Amino acid sequence: MDEDDRLRFLFAKAFETSVPTDDCPSPEELLDAYHRQLPTERAAEVVDHIATCAVCAEAWRLARQTPPPTGRR
Repeated sequence: MDEDDRLRFLFAKAFETSVPTDDCPSPEELLDAYHRQLPTERAAEVVDHIATCAVCAEAWRLARQTPPPTGRR
């Protein structure tokens, strides 16, 4: 399992223990945000969402505990 697979697992796990809303970014979009691969405007929207959504905040907290793969920031 590579690092992205591990992060997908952690994001999906956070969504299993809580109920995401229709406004929640997908685990893939959270992964892109984590790797800073979203357009600036969308990244800001995801950050704003994480600040107000306990489900996504937990997914983000789990991801922050996992170091990014070598060569990625």
